[in-house]
Parts: sequence; C-alpha cells; structure tokens
Amino acid sequence: LAFASDDVRGEPGVEQYEQPDARAERRRALLAVAADAPSLFDGRIAGTATAFLTDDRDTFRDPSPALWGAPPRSVLGDRVVGARTSATWATLPAHLPRLAVEVRRETADTDVDGRPDRHETRLGGAAVASDEYALLDDRLVLAAAVRLDASSGRSPMPVPQAGVLGRPLPTLTLRANVGRVFRDPSFDELYFDAPGLQGDPHLRPEIGRAHV
Repeated sequence: LAFASDDVRGEPGVEQYEQPDARAERRRALLAVAADAPSLFDGRIAGTATAFLTDDRDTFRDPSPALWGAPPRSVLGDRVVGARTSATWATLPAHLPRLAVEVRRETADTDVDGRPDRHETRLGGAAVASDEYALLDDRLVLAAAVRLDASSGRSPMPVPQAGVLGRPLPTLTLRANVGRVFRDPSFDELYFDAPGLQGDPHLRPEIGRAHV
C-alpha cells in the first residue's frame, strides 16, 4: 500500500493580521507492506505481519509577516517507521486468544527561521494480549484485553479493557465496554511551530477511563 498527497494553499492570517502572500504546504506519504499466514503449525495459528513508514511535512512561508516576531518560514517534519505482528490461536472451540506486538521509531525535525533547529526521537512499542469467549451459541461473547504501552521517557503503561456482547434477538445486538484509555501527545502537539499555533513540549500523556 502506498499513498502520497501534496496540498498547497494560501493562509488568510491570524485574526486581524492579514497575510495575502503566505502559503502553507502539507505533504503526506504512507508506505505499508503486509503479509498474512492464515495457517501456521498445522493450522493452529493464524499470523499477520505489517511494516510501515509514514512521512509528514508541514511548511509555512510568509515573505512579510504581519505578526511581530513571526518567522518567515517554518518546517515541521514527522516520520514514523515501525512494524507490527499478531498471532491468533484458532483451534479452541470457544476461545479466540490473540497476541500482538508493535514497535516504532518516531522522529520530528523542526526548522524555524531565526531559531535553532530541533531534532527529537521517540522509541515506542506495545504488546497486546486479548481473548474472546463465546457462550450460548455465540449469543453471548465476553472479551478482555490488556495492552502494555511503552515509550522512551516514561514508564510502561498497562491499558486493560473488557467488554460483553449480547444477542437476545436475531435483530438486536447489545454491547458494553469498560477500560482505561491512554494516549501519548503527538509530535505536532509537542513541537508544531507556526503563527498562532505552537506546540507544548511539556505536555503529559492523556489517561482516562472509558465506559460505553
């Protein structure tokens, strides 16, 4: 799978500061290669593997900034290289246990005129163990999962979740889920730098609870 886009547009400016000559350019690229192995170890395990690369670049240019102190050019480039793999045990009649592992390397390069260049790197990964248990001829399904999320600069975070699915009638399905939610701030949120918008490198991860 490959995808690329290049979007260039004029910038109207920040509030009352018109910028008729300013331009913002956003480039996006994605490359992914996937492989499936539906029958391993005599059909006991189904496996998948994916390698991916994303490359994003935001460029802002304003030859005559109307906002005092605004740089005439700023560039933020984000790149993520990673891989993920999963294995599902498919021979148990009522269970569907699965193990998935992901590793990734994220980099951010900030180039703002008049300021020192900035280069940031973050290594991360996650391991997810999950299981589904079907009862009453699949009319009741219990599910549980726990993800151990790791990233450089912080301690590994366990993220458990549990859910239940019920089908009391052929045309009616009921679902309920509960668990922890967790998200690291993106590099845009940490380091983006453009007139009117600026990241905060001191942002902490978001942690909460979800009930659905």
